[in-house]
Amino acid sequence: MSIEMDASKLYTPELYYRVREEIKSACYQTSMEDMTRDNESRHFKCKDDLLQGQIFEVSVRLSDNYVKCSYKFYFRRGYLCRHAFAALQQCGVKNIPPDLVKPRWTKNSVKRYSFLGSSHMLHYCEKRDPKKLKRTRAWIEFQNCMNRVGEEEEKLDSVITGLQFISSSITKTTDTDMDQGSAHRADKFISPIPDKEISVKIPNISRNKGCGSRIKSSREISIKAGKGRTCGRCNQAVCHNKRSCPQNN
Repeated sequence: MSIEMDASKLYTPELYYRVREEIKSACYQTSMEDMTRDNESRHFKCKDDLLQGQIFEVSVRLSDNYVKCSYKFYFRRGYLCRHAFAALQQCGVKNIPPDLVKPRWTKNSVKRYSFLGSSHMLHYCEKRDPKKLKRTRAWIEFQNCMNRVGEEEEKLDSVITGLQFISSSITKTTDTDMDQGSAHRADKFISPIPDKEISVKIPNISRNKGCGSRIKSSREISIKAGKGRTCGRCNQAVCHNKRSCPQNN
């Protein structure tokens, strides 16, 4: 069958055998109980002899041959069931609709969906994410190099030396870019840093614990500026006891 030949070109061998069994079951183990049609789709009621005569509803969209089945086998397994193949056979479809082919089950899934060398995906990747393509290629080159080295100690030493050299050069470049980037970011908020070297002079020594003399009160200043204490009897400024006062005589 044409649809079987198309499946052999799309799927991996293991999955192709499973799809082929579904196509064979669609031919010998299913039958159409009813068929209707509207402006957009064709609707079928498919009887399955392998499931004790259960009936499943299948619809095929006329615009792109997209199939929906109430068995929901495609959403569980990732490929079409026998009811869907029976409906496509009734509609005269010879190829599996591309929207119903899971990329993970195809033969060229590595080339198309892992960015490893497909010309179509290369053009797509250059427009969307060229960094991802370069990163993947670098990783593949490293893996190929390690596969060629094998268990030879001398080649392993050369690989390690080369990686260390690459790592040191990348680190120096990264540090320089980071320093320049920090300076440019700071220039937006403050004035640019001058190129000449600035020499900082030693500041003058200052005291932060006082000047060494206490502040005198106004009473202490007035007493010191006045005559001092005087005797209440003789009115003399000489300090003496009351017993030794001249007025006692």
